[in-house]
Amino acid sequence: MLPLNRYRFSARLETPFQPPYLLPSKLRGSLGWALRRLTCELPASRCDDNCPCCYDSQRSVYPLIFEPSRLQPNRRGTVPPGWLFQAVQGTKPLPAGEYLVFDLTLIGTLLEQLPLMVAAVERMLQYGLGQQGTKKKARARLMRVTLPDEPDSPVIWQPGQPIAPHNAIVPGWGDDSPQRLLLTLTSPLALQFRGQPLRPGQLTAPVFLNSLLRRTDELGQCWCPGWQPLDIPAFQTAIHSIALQEENCHWLEERRYSHRQQKKLPLAGIQGQLILTGDLHPFMPFLVLGEYINTGRKPAFGLGQYRLGS
Repeated sequence: MLPLNRYRFSARLETPFQPPYLLPSKLRGSLGWALRRLTCELPASRCDDNCPCCYDSQRSVYPLIFEPSRLQPNRRGTVPPGWLFQAVQGTKPLPAGEYLVFDLTLIGTLLEQLPLMVAAVERMLQYGLGQQGTKKKARARLMRVTLPDEPDSPVIWQPGQPIAPHNAIVPGWGDDSPQRLLLTLTSPLALQFRGQPLRPGQLTAPVFLNSLLRRTDELGQCWCPGWQPLDIPAFQTAIHSIALQEENCHWLEERRYSHRQQKKLPLAGIQGQLILTGDLHPFMPFLVLGEYINTGRKPAFGLGQYRLGS
């Protein structure tokens, strides 16, 4: 399974902040700007989408982190980023002095880039996060980075301190597997079947589980040297024995602003709860992993985040 770590960032707000519904999408865009400012040798006025410094993999790690498809142009399909943000808090307004908390997952070889990612998050928070509908920016000071999946959530970074040594984890499941599993979708789940988006009432277990298997395999092939490709066809008999039931599902559509395209783009999907029943044993490692890596379309923008229940 994929070696990874989920890092929890806690930042003290210097100004009030209204977290948007899809906070990971906003964080992603701000991180891209901060990475450029940290790694680009050119002044900001000369750095654009065709910047020769940013896209020179010998001089900058920006394309490795933010646009890995540029480094593997001959690969079939896209190259999924080996990192993603996940929301931790809700969307209630946060006054100055409160903490903004979010998670960053790094996968495989991108674990080596943690020092740069911490520096980039510090930079983006100092510059400020845009407030929807206003020109104001919410600024914050990064106070600590912890490992939320370890006992007592140890602190591995604080201002002025180096990153403490720690090991990657490999999310897994014990020998016992439930026959019924609840998944709470904490952000919209965007899936397609034959090119058409699936809306409430149309989602099936094969579509959901195959999406999760494909995402796991793509991340493994791109970011984990020595990864053995999954034999996805071998799972199909077991997949078709699983039933999926929707609970309180509805269609939710949000929008994000793309600075590159200079317009708002939709981020939509199914929100609610899913219940999987059947022999889930072959799929439990992937379902647990999905809590870290999201699933469906546009996971890097915060879609497809879920939480396992019982």
